[in-house]
Amino acid sequence: MGLFSKKDNSAESKKSVILDILDDLTFMEINTIIKPAMGASTTPAFDELVAQLKKSYAYRLGTLIHKNNIGYDYDKGKCQSYEFLHTELKQTEAYMQKHKQRMDAEDFVIFSRIMGFCDYLERADIVVEAKDSSAGLKPMDIYHMDLDMFDKYDFKPINPRDKARIRRMYDLGSEKIILQTRFGIDGDVVTRISEHYASAPKEALTKIHDKHVQLSLDYWQSLIKTATELVGGIFGNK
Repeated sequence: MGLFSKKDNSAESKKSVILDILDDLTFMEINTIIKPAMGASTTPAFDELVAQLKKSYAYRLGTLIHKNNIGYDYDKGKCQSYEFLHTELKQTEAYMQKHKQRMDAEDFVIFSRIMGFCDYLERADIVVEAKDSSAGLKPMDIYHMDLDMFDKYDFKPINPRDKARIRRMYDLGSEKIILQTRFGIDGDVVTRISEHYASAPKEALTKIHDKHVQLSLDYWQSLIKTATELVGGIFGNK
């Protein structure tokens, strides 16, 4: 698959794609998370991944409400779509404000991550087409789609930038991030450490994070070099 659309190969389209690529390369973020359990299964196909992430979020919202003794009457069975999950998140937040209830700080970070992703999907308007148009299914955006029917839609045309963001959210899941390092192309480096982890750090985890930071930094530098050569080639052949 090429970088540029065959339907729109104009100079403005190329410029937009190039700017998106360069913008994506202005920072890099490495996260170390703790998962309660890990299976040996491979990452699912993208359409299944989108559906699994919604199920994971819906389940996690229930555990957050229960763990923090929030009185809101949540029913995860209603969450067939990200739209319904978003509604439940907003109503949970409104309930907490009305009854002056609060979540644990780390739990609220996860709650906010789920809310932020739903906000993004609502704005992004990522539309997918039905695999079989004769089945009477109309094009549907991921936010409103009943994800029990995800296998009836073609997710392939989704642009790489949206795919990358959704895959990243799937990788993060709904677990706590204990270590996070962020590099900026301007040389700014920020490392965030979970307060709970900082009080009792584990050397092995810190070493793993440091190793992944170095691997990611090497890879990032090679991407920047490739992008520079690509841009130079495009404008050189102009």
